[in-house]
Order: sequence, then structure tokens, then C-alpha cells
Amino acid sequence: MNRQFLVISGCFLLPSTLYFTSGIHKDGLVFLMLAVLVYSVYQSLHNCSFSARRSILIVTAFLFLFLLRNFVFLALVPAVFAWILADRTKWNALLTFIAVYLISGLLFLRSTLLTLLLIRLPSSSINRQIILTCRLLQRKYRLPLYNPIFGVL
Repeated sequence: MNRQFLVISGCFLLPSTLYFTSGIHKDGLVFLMLAVLVYSVYQSLHNCSFSARRSILIVTAFLFLFLLRNFVFLALVPAVFAWILADRTKWNALLTFIAVYLISGLLFLRSTLLTLLLIRLPSSSINRQIILTCRLLQRKYRLPLYNPIFGVL
């Protein structure tokens, strides 16, 4: 009974889900998809079989995470892959996670060579951050965006 109360209170009384998802926002759906993903992967590893139903749940959770918060998706793909690899192969979990994250980090940084879906991941991440910073500064300080004029130089 005591353990059941801890699980229920841990799921429903987290401050981040109570305060920041008071309306219908994407964060509640992201939390739901994370829970579905972790539960499905855990049950599949615990039962030693990836059934069609659980595989569909895992793919659907990944798809929704990609559509809602793509940075959460990018962080979860190596984590879930390392979790499954460490559990199936019985290798040292720490070394498996280090190797998977090192390889995925190198793939992320070298994605300009791969041109995965014609998106260069590091440069697009930096460009999105620059655009967001410019928009926030323009709203806060009412600064006009200037275009460089090379004729003046």
C-alpha cells in the first residue's frame, strides 16, 4: 500500500506537471508520451518480447515526441537504444551508454556530411536559436532588424 501511494504521488504531484501544464499545452502530451514510451520499452524488456502492440505504442510515442518536442526526441533516441542494447546484450551498462552517446554525438555533429533529410542538424539548431533570440530582443527592446548594406562600406 505504501509503495502504491508513492508511485501515485510521484506521477500526479510533480510540480512541473501541476504548475506548468495547467492548461492544455504540449507539455502534458509530452509527459504522456514519455510515460507510454518508458512503460512500453520496460514491459517489452521485462517480458523479453517486443509484441506488435507495444512496438506500435513505441513508434507512436516517438512520432508524437518528434512532432511536439523534437529536442526531447533527439535526446531519447540514443537513451532508449542504449537501454535496449545494454539489457539485451548484458554488457556493462555504463560503457554501453557512454559508447552510444559518443557515437550519436559524433553523428549529430557530422550530420552535415550525411545530409539526413536535407537538414544540417547543428547549423539548423544554431539558426533557430539566433532567430529566437532576435525575436525576443526585438519584442523586449523594440529594436528594428537591420540588414547589412555593403554599398555604405
